[in-house]
Amino acid sequence: MNEPNRRIRPPLSASERHSHGVNAVAAAPSAGKALRTLGRIFRTVRWGTGAALLAALCITAALGARRYVTSSDRFSIAKIDVLGTRRLTSDAVAHQSGLTAEKNVFVADLEGARRRLLQNPWILEASIHRTLPGTVTIAVTEREAKAFVMLDQLYLSTASGELFKVYEPGDPTDLPLIVGLSGSSVFHDRTAIQGAVRQALDVASLYGAMPIAKRWPLSEVHFLVDGSLSLMVGKEGILLRIGDPPYRKKLVQASRIAEEVDHRGGKLDVVHLDNDSRPDRVVVRMR
Repeated sequence: MNEPNRRIRPPLSASERHSHGVNAVAAAPSAGKALRTLGRIFRTVRWGTGAALLAALCITAALGARRYVTSSDRFSIAKIDVLGTRRLTSDAVAHQSGLTAEKNVFVADLEGARRRLLQNPWILEASIHRTLPGTVTIAVTEREAKAFVMLDQLYLSTASGELFKVYEPGDPTDLPLIVGLSGSSVFHDRTAIQGAVRQALDVASLYGAMPIAKRWPLSEVHFLVDGSLSLMVGKEGILLRIGDPPYRKKLVQASRIAEEVDHRGGKLDVVHLDNDSRPDRVVVRMR
């Protein structure tokens, strides 16, 4: 029997055999590259998923820790230490801060407490810090009153001339009084008032270093209309008219005269040391 017709493919030429071999070889590296790319993508996705999971766990742990420290009784304020008080009491400072033992040391508004403390005119500076697990420390710097200043009201002044509060019952009373500024042109000028008060306090300090200061303590510093100064000293109310600078030299003269008159048993009323045209001339009026 005759075999059926079959299409017989002619044999490949040498050039065709070469071309088919190159394509087969090229196809193998392309498939390997694709597999490696897929592997990298898989590893990247797996790493990214792990990192996201880790981040989520960290956030959850942080929130849990924050919830614990802000609500646990272990971190409630158990002690409030107050440092630096001189006139104010520790209890008064702690009360004004608004911090209480019921509050959590992390939740407590320390900056708000500091602002409340600075509303007290006696407190110049304040700082607050926490010490775990439950201690809060308040450190204050108080203003120190050095004189009364009579203007529209009676004010307390620091050594720098700052008028920091109006006098109230319970405030110091053993301070020199500065008068005569309310009727001057500096009444509406706080800077000028501060300078004048500082000048008066400088003179008061000079007088305090004189030998007669213990015998006749300073009670008042008077500003006259022309800006010159007089001092009222002693329980007897001796008036020292010292005028303008140099104050130290005039106070030394006043000290010598007062001691001499006292040694003789006399009683001074007024000592005039304000004759600037004849600074060596001193006029004394007796009682």
